[in-house]
Amino acid sequence: MTRTADVLAAYDAGRLAAEQRRPASNPYRTAEGATRAPARSLAIAWRAGFRRITAALPVDYAT
Repeated sequence: MTRTADVLAAYDAGRLAAEQRRPASNPYRTAEGATRAPARSLAIAWRAGFRRITAALPVDYAT
């Protein structure tokens, strides 16, 4: 799999997590933080996909 395909897959995984209303636990982020560039790019892609969907969700002000 190419680097681009990995990043796109991470983005899609983030979108899917948001669509299924799962908590924002980024599987690409390590406990000490993503320090290497490849790991960091996957974590950023996942977060971007997650935020893309959650930004469009209605806000529940009742809680």
